[in-house]
Amino acid sequence: MRDQRTRMQTIVDQAPMSVLLADCDGRYVVANRASAEQIGLPVEEIVGHLPAELYEPAVAAEIDRDTRRILAGAGPTTFEVTRANARGSPPGEARDYLVTMYPSLDAGGRITGVGTNSLDITTRKRAEADAARMAEIITSTDAAVVGMGLDGEILSWNPAAELIYGYTAQEAIGRNVSLLIPPERLGEVSVNKSRINTGHPVGEIETVRRRKDGTDIDVAIALSPLLDAHGEVIGASTIARDITAQKAMREQLRASEERLRATIDHAPIGIALLAPDGRTLRVNRALCEMLGHEESALLAETRPAITHPDEAGIEAALTARLLAGEIPSYDLETRYLRADGSVLFAQLSVSVARDAEGAPMHLVAQVQDISRRRDDGARLLMQAREQEALTEVATLVASEAHVRAVFAAAATRVAGLFDADFGIVVRLDTDERARIVGAWSADPLATPRPGATVALEGRGDNGTAVRARRAGLLVSDALAAGTKTAVEHVLSAPIEVNGRFWGAVGVGWEREPASDPQAADRLSRFARLVSLAVTGADAREQLSKLASTDHLTGLLNRRAFSDRLEHDVARARRHDRPLSLAVFDVDHFKSINDTFGHPTGDRVLGDFAERLMAGRRAGDVIARIGGEEFALIMADTDGAGAELCAERNRLAIGEHAFPGVGNLTTSIGICALDHASDAQELLRNADRALYWAKASGRNATIRYTPEMAARMGSPGDAAWFG
Repeated sequence: MRDQRTRMQTIVDQAPMSVLLADCDGRYVVANRASAEQIGLPVEEIVGHLPAELYEPAVAAEIDRDTRRILAGAGPTTFEVTRANARGSPPGEARDYLVTMYPSLDAGGRITGVGTNSLDITTRKRAEADAARMAEIITSTDAAVVGMGLDGEILSWNPAAELIYGYTAQEAIGRNVSLLIPPERLGEVSVNKSRINTGHPVGEIETVRRRKDGTDIDVAIALSPLLDAHGEVIGASTIARDITAQKAMREQLRASEERLRATIDHAPIGIALLAPDGRTLRVNRALCEMLGHEESALLAETRPAITHPDEAGIEAALTARLLAGEIPSYDLETRYLRADGSVLFAQLSVSVARDAEGAPMHLVAQVQDISRRRDDGARLLMQAREQEALTEVATLVASEAHVRAVFAAAATRVAGLFDADFGIVVRLDTDERARIVGAWSADPLATPRPGATVALEGRGDNGTAVRARRAGLLVSDALAAGTKTAVEHVLSAPIEVNGRFWGAVGVGWEREPASDPQAADRLSRFARLVSLAVTGADAREQLSKLASTDHLTGLLNRRAFSDRLEHDVARARRHDRPLSLAVFDVDHFKSINDTFGHPTGDRVLGDFAERLMAGRRAGDVIARIGGEEFALIMADTDGAGAELCAERNRLAIGEHAFPGVGNLTTSIGICALDHASDAQELLRNADRALYWAKASGRNATIRYTPEMAARMGSPGDAAWFG
């Protein structure tokens, strides 16, 4: 009997699964080596113990429950369970088991205990999970996955392969993979097969495959050998991606880069690519011509070598901030040194190109020659200052102000216009005596006193040249007498009244002024104004027109327009008559000035005004109210009629080219008086409609209505410009 039990224990110990036998109290009476490994205790420490003494409480409770069920006659049961090996084992050591519990019977068939066999299926379960995951990946991937034998027979075909190649799995499996390969590419197969047969994968290659419908597609394919359990090559798998669109995009990108390269090379502005350390990597033709250098010379230079010394520090500081990511780009006016040593005034715009990690690769510098623009800007600024000064003095004269006020204003404004230290108006009383009638000086200089007399040597009035010399002497003598010091730098113009030499207007500087070739002409215009002031009432009408007329176009200026609009709105309200206002803007006018220069821009504005005047109806009032803005007051015209009139003007303006510039367009905003409470709101609403016309693409006419305002919003709204 003992030998039999020993033999039985030996057999149980050799079993590949855990074997446990518990009595009716649930205490283990038999355990084998596999169960000892599973529980983590020697066999002798298992036998005689209850599950609660060996397992975690939750596991022990499960075992006790199943044991009671078997003892109650439930019969054998098999189930899978995941369980830690022994009490206190960390969760990471849990494993999967196939468990069979069954009753232990004596010779009479009575239940004497419960047996438990546990087979570790962790490896199998994980392999099944891996296989399921792999199957899911292959099924759901957008790449075509095709398995084939060594002879090229297709063995597997995923859904993506159906989409890419056009064959269903039923149509493809069992056929040779050559059905996907264009005849001219069959040579690839032997090359790839020889590599696969040696057990080596073929890295991703770009090639062409043929679809079921006969069309060819570009694909990227990777091939891997399929191995059996002994490591022998039994076939191959291919993973293919359709890259037709990607290749087309690459080609488009290449073509785009070629166009960009050609655009840069032929751009009218200078363009340079610079390394982060300042080295010049590439320059275009325009920049070479701008700086007077050959391309090779610029490529050999660093940025500081061509930057004006006074500007180098500013550029360096901004570039450092740009490379550090503190600013996205920067713009500034700067100076460069040409090859001949002259200075180039330029508008510089710099941005940075970064790689995928955000590191700076190179700087893109755009350089525009603004020398002419600076000259034109200075000229226009001087013109504006002159117009303002002349208008003020002319308005005083037209309003019949006392001549003393005119003389004082003339002296003050002429000094301001020329940035002079002194301004003066002198009247010649006799050949031996003159009188200061208007004067101004900069603080803290002494100001010549109006009314003071100046002794002169007798000088005859003999012709224009003599009068010009006399005017210079008159101003010099007057400044010397009024300031008790000699003013060496003087500019003067004679004042003539009814053909006779009356006096002079002039300016003086303590230091030599900057050269200004137009200075004499500007001063002569002031002299004519003073002459008109002296002439009296017969010149009032001429001066009134000068004060209310735009000097460039001959139209009403902004001041006269405002007065006229107030008057016409009041009259329309009084007589309950319609009235509309249209505001015109020359589209892209700034580019005309930048491209062709301000003199051409001035001519365009004059031509634009003439075209508006040509389309004017009886009773219409046209004014220039801003740089490139014009207004049209249409009496006895409602909104619909105003829109028709404005459209006729828009089409007429765009119909014929402007000399030297080409065809131009205009944007127009309209408002009728029934949508405004007063003249100011009428102009404001017409301006809003003009903004809408420009925002909608320009070359358009838009009429203001409350419904349009609700839809378009205000120019200040954050999303207004779309």
